[in-house]
Amino acid sequence: MFSIHGVDINPEAYRDIFRNYAEKKGCYILAPEIPTNLQYGNVFNSSRGADVLLTRNPESEWTFSLIDKIFDDFIERTRLSCKKYNIFGHSAGAQFVHRFLLFCPKAKVNAAVCANAGVWTPPDEGMPWGLGIKNTGISVDDVRKWHSIRVLIALGENDNDPNAKHLGHSPDTDKQGLTRLARGKYFFEYNKNYAKQKRISFAWKLKTVPNVGHQSSKMANAAMSFFDAAPVLRRST
Repeated sequence: MFSIHGVDINPEAYRDIFRNYAEKKGCYILAPEIPTNLQYGNVFNSSRGADVLLTRNPESEWTFSLIDKIFDDFIERTRLSCKKYNIFGHSAGAQFVHRFLLFCPKAKVNAAVCANAGVWTPPDEGMPWGLGIKNTGISVDDVRKWHSIRVLIALGENDNDPNAKHLGHSPDTDKQGLTRLARGKYFFEYNKNYAKQKRISFAWKLKTVPNVGHQSSKMANAAMSFFDAAPVLRRST
């Protein structure tokens, strides 16, 4: 399982929040350090919000491409037989994970949890990259593949402070809501309605975690329950 850190770049902490779970389940936690291009993956060579068709960088330069590479290297070195992985991201890490899944639908992901992101990327063709998919070249088929992945959008019930640290505000971001809780609900409902309108399947789930704010360790509990409910990945001998 991967655990993706936020803007504080503290992978050790994101490893440790799953330590007891890993020991109980007999699984490995991979917590890479991603110091640059975390939220947007270095997919485009233009800044967020460009008004022209964005040019994609080679996939080898995407931060998103690191995940499968790390997994493949780990499997090769440990000689495990595992074919897929689960992935958890909180805050900026959740921004990374949900966009990673959009651009890398063939990644070896079994299930994913995106928790308490500060801003999301719904498939809104009228909004610039980062807040939508305008000029990105993302198609309905790309979104269909995205929606077919087993994903949980996890939101802390108390992550509702409009003045929270690292929570940016602008006329565009505030269209999603004034708090992380509101923005997460907006993102989920937008995707659910998009799938209905386009008549495509929608495998995602939404969970609001009671009495929890912007706390990665407590949101990890929701991830553990979701991963446990997903089809079991065989443990290597």
